Amino acid sequence: MAERSLQIPLSDQQMTLYKSMISACSGNEYRAVSFRMSDILTVKPFSEYYDLFIFMEEDFRELSVSSESFVKLRIAAEEAAEKKCGSSSLVSLEMIYDILMKKGDISPSSRDRLMARECELAVYFTFPRSLGREMYSAAKRSKKNIILTADTIYPRETILKILENCGYTGYNALIIPHEQKLSGGSELFSTIIKKSKVPENRLIHFGWDVEQDVEVPIMSGSKAMLLSSPVLSMIRSGRLRGYIQSLHIYDIDSPELLPLHCVLGLYSDYCFDVPQNKLYLSDFCGSEFLIGFIVLGPLSLINDYKPSDDFRERLIDILSGNEKTAAGRDAFIKAFDTHFRGHTDKYGSRELDLPFEFFVQFSSAGDRAIYQQKMEPADFQHWADISADPELAPVYGKTAKKSALSKLADRMFPPGTKVRNMTDGILFKMKNRAMNKGKKK
Repeated sequence: MAERSLQIPLSDQQMTLYKSMISACSGNEYRAVSFRMSDILTVKPFSEYYDLFIFMEEDFRELSVSSESFVKLRIAAEEAAEKKCGSSSLVSLEMIYDILMKKGDISPSSRDRLMARECELAVYFTFPRSLGREMYSAAKRSKKNIILTADTIYPRETILKILENCGYTGYNALIIPHEQKLSGGSELFSTIIKKSKVPENRLIHFGWDVEQDVEVPIMSGSKAMLLSSPVLSMIRSGRLRGYIQSLHIYDIDSPELLPLHCVLGLYSDYCFDVPQNKLYLSDFCGSEFLIGFIVLGPLSLINDYKPSDDFRERLIDILSGNEKTAAGRDAFIKAFDTHFRGHTDKYGSRELDLPFEFFVQFSSAGDRAIYQQKMEPADFQHWADISADPELAPVYGKTAKKSALSKLADRMFPPGTKVRNMTDGILFKMKNRAMNKGKKK
């Protein structure tokens, strides 16, 4: 597997958090360290949890005559399995595909082929979270007992491959909740304590869920530290994700937007590996590097991209001439080449200019100020004049359900057409106004 790491400059805030995390793993206060696997030790370069399934659409078409998309069937099957089990921790990949076999009208052998394909893709795309790997290495160097909780649907052999590929070896215990019928909470954490072979107060746990990874360990007498997932940190860093969601409130899961999801996934995993908070009057944490990564970087994926006016062309030149911004752009290009080059070509480059257009039309004052000295006064004034507040939508963890009216609109005005975009924009504004009026009451 190609080396999947980049040197990303850290802010002072990030450096403080980084040092505290490493210190907790290597200090003498604790004799055992427990890590949640997903989003703490390992990540996938996607912004939506279902993006992996989009790569399986063609595989599914060869095995089924169903008119439903594989993505929708796969999501529905997992939701049905969670409902049946009563806990996501108890759901296994086999359960999901048993349900999908019936919903998608496929044979047992086709089910097995699709399961194997998903496992193959999960192994290929998963890579180590840089901070997680350093925390793990610090714990290992300090000869701590290390316990891993594989909070995932995948079978043991797939989990072992992922951990090995990511460089996680030599741990003392691997807990797979669905394999051991552990539903989470105190039941799971008592197993972690037992496997750690140390008293409760000599164990520290790292995870991203406030209830499961902080409250439960502390109530059990252990120490816990919360580490946000990169995607969540990215969402909270500014208005970009909410802006994109507002434009694609119902079709965010369309295959044509997969490259955009991949762009946001890379932005999350690399630039928010060490979490940082939103800065006042900035959508990019006041970082020239981040602006280069997410604003300039995606433009490199658009063949023969040409700015729509002279101002945009001059702005791109100014951004490219900034050393830190150019470094961010180059880091993005390297990251995309490593993870996706050749895998997303068939999906096109639709909406990959959205981060740049957001930066042009809705830039925050703090982000504009970074480049003021290099701009002509007239251009800077023009930029300030055209900048406005974007429409923002709630960022969903799951795809928004379509109403009967939306489904009718799909048939009359296909998503992506000019008429449909105008209609969605009007409906979204009406919905926002209604919600705001309700809040005032």
